[in-house]
Order: sequence, then C-alpha cells, then structure tokens
Amino acid sequence: MKMENTHHIVVCLEWSNLNLEKLKEHPGVELCLADGAEEADKQTDNALMNNFHNPITLAFIGGVLAKDFAKQCGGKWIEDTPATYDELLRYWESEMDVQNLPFDHRRQSCYRK
Repeated sequence: MKMENTHHIVVCLEWSNLNLEKLKEHPGVELCLADGAEEADKQTDNALMNNFHNPITLAFIGGVLAKDFAKQCGGKWIEDTPATYDELLRYWESEMDVQNLPFDHRRQSCYRK
C-alpha cells in the first residue's frame, strides 16, 4: 500500500550534479539548499516542522557533510554524481510503502551534537 501525501525533503550540501529545476517539478518536494552545517541545521529543522503532520522522506545530497547529516538525522545520503536524480527517485519509490517510511520526525530529532 502506497503512502498518500508523502512529502520529500531534500537537503543539498556540496552538490553540482543535481538538476534543481527538474527536481522542483516533482510533486511534494521541499528543497533546502544549504551552504554549510549551520544553514543545513536551520533549513532541515524548518522543513521538518513545516511537515510535522505529513509522512516524509528525508534525503541529503552531497559529499561528506551531507553523509554526516544523513547519519545524524536518520535520513538517506545520496552522493552527488550524475545519477543523483535517478537515485533519489528510486529511493522515494522504494520507501513509499507504509511499512517502510524511513523517518518519523515526531520521535526523532535532527539536532547535531
């Protein structure tokens, strides 16, 4: 059974290969473009609060900093490569089942230590 009204939070750090215009056309996407850890913290927290009552997926696009955020926040890290967009779509499709929703922001905080 597919989850209805799922929102997709995508936090981009250190990216260059992702086509942002193409990504914005996808329904339910909240795109956060962050320049550094402090900005990523703020944007991620704001996105989570904006979608508090919605089922979500959470992905971090980029290099080492994005990988660290994904690990800390329980999201999915996707390395910035030419295949980033396709990998993001595969992630969304694989995680859309009600049983496998990857992130419950009502029980988990994304504050970095």
